[in-house]
Amino acid sequence: MKIKWAALFFLFVITTAFVQIDADFIQVLTKKLQQYKTQSPHVKVFLFFNQNVYATGDTAYFSAHFLSEDMDRIAGRQIVRVDLIDQNGTLVFFENVALKDGKGANQVAIPAGLKAGVYQWVAYSDWMKNFNPGLYFRQDFLLVEKNNLVAGKKVDQVDFKFYPEGGSLISSVPNKVVIAGNSKITSPVRIMDQAGNEVAQIQLNESGRGHFNFTPVATNSYYATTQQFDKEVKVSLPSVSLQGFSMMMSASQEPWKVDIRTPRDSKVRKENLWLVITARSEVYFSAPVRFDDRELITVQFSSKELPAGICYATLFNEQGDVLAERLFMSNPTKKLETTISKNQKIYNTRSGVELQVSLKDDLGNPIQGEFAVSVFNQRLFTNQVAHSLMDEYLHIQSDGVGKDYSSAEGLDLLLITQSNRRLDWKTITNGKMKGSHSFKRLIQYSGRVVNKENGQPVPDSSRVVAYLQKSMMGYEAITRKDGNFDLAFLFDFWNDDEIFYTVETKKGKELNAKVVWELDSSSHAAFTPMIENEEANSYADFINRKTLVDRSYNFYNKSEAAVKTSVAEDPNRDFEDELTGVDYSVKVDEYVVFPTMEELIREVVPSLQHRKARGNALVRVILPDGAIPNDNPLYIIDGIMTKSTEYFLQLKPSDVISIKIVRTVNKLNRFGTMGRNGIVLVYTKGLDHKKLKMENTVISVKGLNRSIPFHVPTHAASSNQRIPDFRSTLYWNPSMMTNSRGEGTISFSASDDVGNFLIQVQGMTLDGRPFSKLDSIQVTFNKN
Repeated sequence: MKIKWAALFFLFVITTAFVQIDADFIQVLTKKLQQYKTQSPHVKVFLFFNQNVYATGDTAYFSAHFLSEDMDRIAGRQIVRVDLIDQNGTLVFFENVALKDGKGANQVAIPAGLKAGVYQWVAYSDWMKNFNPGLYFRQDFLLVEKNNLVAGKKVDQVDFKFYPEGGSLISSVPNKVVIAGNSKITSPVRIMDQAGNEVAQIQLNESGRGHFNFTPVATNSYYATTQQFDKEVKVSLPSVSLQGFSMMMSASQEPWKVDIRTPRDSKVRKENLWLVITARSEVYFSAPVRFDDRELITVQFSSKELPAGICYATLFNEQGDVLAERLFMSNPTKKLETTISKNQKIYNTRSGVELQVSLKDDLGNPIQGEFAVSVFNQRLFTNQVAHSLMDEYLHIQSDGVGKDYSSAEGLDLLLITQSNRRLDWKTITNGKMKGSHSFKRLIQYSGRVVNKENGQPVPDSSRVVAYLQKSMMGYEAITRKDGNFDLAFLFDFWNDDEIFYTVETKKGKELNAKVVWELDSSSHAAFTPMIENEEANSYADFINRKTLVDRSYNFYNKSEAAVKTSVAEDPNRDFEDELTGVDYSVKVDEYVVFPTMEELIREVVPSLQHRKARGNALVRVILPDGAIPNDNPLYIIDGIMTKSTEYFLQLKPSDVISIKIVRTVNKLNRFGTMGRNGIVLVYTKGLDHKKLKMENTVISVKGLNRSIPFHVPTHAASSNQRIPDFRSTLYWNPSMMTNSRGEGTISFSASDDVGNFLIQVQGMTLDGRPFSKLDSIQVTFNKN
């Protein structure tokens, strides 16, 4: 337990009874918070990309970390989802990425056809859906096509928002108020009362924020005014409250102080209160607070005991209600020193580059850690969108805090404007834990099975039989009373696939049912649009030139085999291989043309029977022992699985190349219960099957994204020196380790490009401390 008594400066003596009452409260609160952290742990995702600007068709490489809020790696295998979001907040596509013990590396292929603009990577685990979406990892990047990008529209209308420290503007006591503008305002902002008297004047910083202190009067109202575009802008301040608390923190020197005030006629003066300092879902400091006739209570505490990152100062009453709260930043006491050493001052094109990353603590002792490194051409990339630095992100932005600040003071002003997204104190004090989402170690899809005719849930313990058509894997799931089920894929499958499914009773009778799939409905907010201007973009120009060079070189180096046209193959071949062959095969064009499939079946196709019952057409595969199943077979038509006999019979024999029958039990068993009635494989002359795809019980699913290595060319003396080598990212390695001396060596070859290349290192020490380091190398033309 990390509770420590804070030093209190009161002008009165706290009674023993009062201390005991509040001691009971803080013990209960601490126990509930510990229970919450155990049952509903907060986690963090961080991605580090090799670049911050891309073009369509590029591959974006990244390293990934999945951590607890204590910076421990999440053990075991975990699935993290990476979304690509456009500037309207619309999901473009996503990938599922598997991580092991909180670490992994992968890549995303950016699809062709996207418009130039600002986009965003969003990464999160299924477990994180239980909490505020503002805690997801987010990283902007620019997608360029030809020219530079600028803001799509200017914000001409000026607006202000006001954030009293602690949360409320309180009458008759000093208040610190942060003012935030929605655009860069160069004119001073004046705070006026209703009589037109100026009470404060503020010059906003480059992030559009500033602050002022004043003592408001409940009977008065206040507004802010400034000049913008030769017009006066007025915005009202929040109304002044007669109740509540002013909270003002001073962190200029140890010990840190929190000044708490309440109006003289406040109804809460005789209540027992408690100030609690929390970080990483643990209580670090606590102090009882009671005003009676006092105007000011000052609580002092040492920040040296706090972990690095965002902390919360919260004022509670005995019922556990939050009366005032503010976020603040604690800096780490143990500093890390990261250096990058180079074997040369300047490098020639295609020469070998060797770098050494050294990691030490503030006493010079070596530290072991794992890191990713990216080396990229500075000339090609914009400063409009910067990489998220791992240490800053995990300590600050991962709590839903923005990154538009340039100093410690600017960060503190930003934190006053933020709410607590990590802890929902009502949920904690009420003892409500967890949510509907869990840690995800496998790809899983959920849904609800309903009757097609009346929409009611199917009977309890009905069976959903599913088959991955590309990966050739079958699974089953059992429904609950409400028709809901979870379908977990025990074996990995990769990229896009399709599930074909049927629904049966627990006795094996097929049901006229459908699945309403529970697809991810995560929504994302739109952000400032950007459009192209008339200035050529350096990276876009580089990509276009590189494409021309590559095409020219490849044109003269194509082999004859590469230009041969391939012959279309039977789309059912993989299914046939999975079945280890078929039992009967009929090539339709070897027979006279039959007008209908019914006649073709009756006259030509062995072991396949067609008949009608009560006006319905039935097709049956006759099994080797002469048994005739009660239900229609499984059809595989040009690689598409279906149970639709109607669609099969509507095909024209003149459009069919072949029909193959599988009826041997040991072959059918490979498809489980789905294949028990026999299988019919149909190969047509290129029909598109639009109607079948629309009506079929199929859902598109996304498997895991398979990691591929980043190609780093070497330029040995024996290699072909005529092949052009131009790379925007000169080197990328998502996983490197420092040795026992705290050192890690990086080796690669420079390309044919010259200029300044930025080196970015981001990683974690083995004891859970993030670090980042920026440096550069210079490459000049090799005349030899």
